[in-house]
Amino acid sequence: MVATFSDPNSVCATAQPGTTAATYDVSVTQLATVQQNIGTSLGGSGRKYSTVV
Repeated sequence: MVATFSDPNSVCATAQPGTTAATYDVSVTQLATVQQNIGTSLGGSGRKYSTVV
């Protein structure tokens, strides 16, 4: 099962066909973050760049 959702107060999960309907305990083992860097290239060419990590 993989759970993903953009609301920090909620979780949404999908299961494979045939999964037994039941109540499951969910443990969060890792939180994802995003970082975006925007600036001028270090090469001095004046080109702009944007990187999403």
